[in-house]
Amino acid sequence: MRDRPAGARASTIAALVAIALATWCAYWPCLWGGFIWDDNSYVAYNPLLQDAAGLWRIWFEPTATPQYHPLVFSSYWAEYQWWGLATPGYHAVNIALHVANSLLLFAVLRRLRVRGAVLAAGLFALHPVHVESVAWITERKDVLSALFYGATLLCWLRYLASDRERDWIIALALATGTLLSKTVLCTLPAGLALLAWWRAPERWRVWGLRLVPFLLVSAPIAAVTVWREHAHGNPALPYGAVERVLIAARALWVHVAALIWPLDLTIAYARWDVSVADPIGALALLAWLAVALALWRLRARFGGGPLTAFAFYVVTLAPMLGFVDYNIMRYAFVADHFQYVASAGLIALAAAAAAHGTRGRPAWQRVAMASALLAVLAALTWRQAGLYRDADTMWRDNLAKNPRSWIAYSFLATEAMRENRYPDAAAVLRQAVAAIPEHAEARRTLGVVLASLGQPHEALEQLRVARALDPANPRVAHGLGALLLSNGQAREAADQFAAAVALQPDYADAWHYWGLADAQLGNRADAIAHLEQSLRLRPDNPEARAALDALRASP
Repeated sequence: MRDRPAGARASTIAALVAIALATWCAYWPCLWGGFIWDDNSYVAYNPLLQDAAGLWRIWFEPTATPQYHPLVFSSYWAEYQWWGLATPGYHAVNIALHVANSLLLFAVLRRLRVRGAVLAAGLFALHPVHVESVAWITERKDVLSALFYGATLLCWLRYLASDRERDWIIALALATGTLLSKTVLCTLPAGLALLAWWRAPERWRVWGLRLVPFLLVSAPIAAVTVWREHAHGNPALPYGAVERVLIAARALWVHVAALIWPLDLTIAYARWDVSVADPIGALALLAWLAVALALWRLRARFGGGPLTAFAFYVVTLAPMLGFVDYNIMRYAFVADHFQYVASAGLIALAAAAAAHGTRGRPAWQRVAMASALLAVLAALTWRQAGLYRDADTMWRDNLAKNPRSWIAYSFLATEAMRENRYPDAAAVLRQAVAAIPEHAEARRTLGVVLASLGQPHEALEQLRVARALDPANPRVAHGLGALLLSNGQAREAADQFAAAVALQPDYADAWHYWGLADAQLGNRADAIAHLEQSLRLRPDNPEARAALDALRASP
């Protein structure tokens, strides 16, 4: 800002300070929020945060954490040392990082000489689509990775302008920090290439080679992401290449709609049916191709900026569009936090278009219009942030917006069971079965709860329906077998356990219960073999160990 008048610099600084303060105010309702969803596995019940040995495992044992994001878990580790499990500290760090990311966006756009940089910073800071990334402690990976990402862009742009080796080295180090915070941002080299193509296309031979080390860092970390997702043991999504392209095309538009009209945001959106014959996916794909072609043809009139912003959005969001089988894809194809970094592209484009369209108006009118828009967004963010004060509020809001959200029913029922409120859990699960009768897992869980309440006949009915609905689900087969075994139907139970281990050979509990069923049937040798296999898979199971010892001691 050295080339700007002192008055303009002061106005810009005042506007950025106002945006920062408004952001803290807008997120105030979530500052006191508790742990939700997988905050428990990431922070609340994570033994790795308690000592130095845990910090070592965070970095050097990739399977010790749900995902290999060592910088994120290291930040949790440090905070745990400072304030334990007091949630306001974790929320405050997320909000501070989000404010910093908004200021970084301003700095990047100012270096690129993009109009409307202050407005873009305000839109990014106060847009409610980012509440999920900021208010949810687990999504520290979004806000922390974005900090490194923005700093990488700044150093990369400095390198393009100066050719200083130092800038390139710092950019590479910051890019590594980005990937160690969120591996799915492995598309970072593509983002750097887009900026270089826009600002220095004639020097592609130079910066093209300089991107190779970024690719060499990104590739193995991306492979770790895919490996860890498969390690969760979730079945692959049953979609071919064409279906995945159609999912991606439609998901892109759903994400854009959330940016344009952020009134019904929620943590788990309804997942649509996928079919090659469905015209919506094809129309969505054609619409995206039309937008890309239009922006390409308009380069002569508007320059490469709009095309770069569009491409940045698509490329950065691409890994979360269904091409990789992430765990969350079992519940929804879209999520607000997917587009935390990617949204900067379209937000910058919108801010630049607004600045261009209002350039003839008096300054006070431009400020008034921008302030009104940001005030509306801040109010929406305040409302959305309030939903994250506790898990019950969040999931009940989710059900109001997505009545078929199995994940919401599941967490509400799990919380009730954790508090020994089994009748309440059964009531929630009955609602789930009524709303999504074809959902086998809902019926399986209801069956297990009903059995614990002493209602074996209805429980057995629910489990048999679940087995018919999803014959490839080993958990359903095991649940049915366990109930049959408790009812004295050992022969049929053994068949269900055999089916479960055929579907999932490393299912230790199914091997354990199969051994118990064989013991009831008098098949001593088979029972011992099955219990031994269970203990090989899970050596710390005292019940299986006791059953095996008893069998070996019997004549």
